Amino acid sequence: MIAVSDLEKLLSGHPQSLFVMDEVYADFAESNFLSLLGRFNNLVLLRSFSKTMSAAGVRLGYLLGSAEVCRQVRKLLLSFSLNHFTNVFATIVLQDAHLIGLFKSQVAHVIAERERLRYCFERDMGEWLRVWPSQGNFLLVTLRDSETFYHIINGLMNNGIGVLDVSGMPLLMNSFRMSVGVDYENNKVLRLLHDLVTN
Repeated sequence: MIAVSDLEKLLSGHPQSLFVMDEVYADFAESNFLSLLGRFNNLVLLRSFSKTMSAAGVRLGYLLGSAEVCRQVRKLLLSFSLNHFTNVFATIVLQDAHLIGLFKSQVAHVIAERERLRYCFERDMGEWLRVWPSQGNFLLVTLRDSETFYHIINGLMNNGIGVLDVSGMPLLMNSFRMSVGVDYENNKVLRLLHDLVTN
């Protein structure tokens, strides 16, 4: 993730360029670029309801940017690009302080669980794997070799735990991505992964 100060330098150094930043995981991150919006007209932030509000099926993203950028983007939108259900969902959620509070609490819990998982993985299984720092609702795990990787992937899947094999992507050999679940799911993953790497 790029530092706020680095993006600030890019924005001021290239005022004729439009910088579009993916911030769908912004609520799970230590920092975001919202503070720069008022100062730079060449910055656009893309966000979504799907991660923070556990509403992937709603498929509702939004853009934050200067008034001029938003006017230009609005010209490109289809007349009925959002269905009625999505509009109603957004209206209700954005007007309900209690729901917003619940979502913020849920995000805080996911962050705490993410960090707990990372700590436990590295403490108990550090000789077999590396867990990369995360600013999302998931962890990226790299195993020490391909034999261990396939043993772990198959063991997790055979026990009903779905992970995303990203080992075919550049620089991610022997790696998988796993979402942070609720406490009991995370505890199950910790136990199973420990059993798999030590046997």
